[in-house]
Amino acid sequence: TTTQRGLNGNWTWRIGPLTSSNLNLSRTRSGSGASALETTQTVVRASLTRQFAPKFSGAVSLRRNQLDSSQAASYRENALTATAQMSF
Repeated sequence: TTTQRGLNGNWTWRIGPLTSSNLNLSRTRSGSGASALETTQTVVRASLTRQFAPKFSGAVSLRRNQLDSSQAASYRENALTATAQMSF
C-alpha cells in the first residue's frame, strides 16, 4: 500500500498598486510499506511581480526544491527565473 500526504500554503502580498509578491510552500511525503521506500519533497517559491506599463509586466522568481529519499537518490535544486510579458 502506498500512502501520500501533502501540505500547501500560499501567501500573496500586494506591495503597491503595481507590485505584488508571492510565497508558496509545499511539502509532500509518500511511502510504501512493502518496500520501505519513503520520500519527502519540499518546494519553496518566492516571486515578485511588477506591472511596468499597461501592456508590459515582469517577474522574478526564486525556487528551492529538495527531495529526500530513504532508498533512491536525494537531490536539491535552486532556480532563479526572470520573465517579461508584453501584450499586443
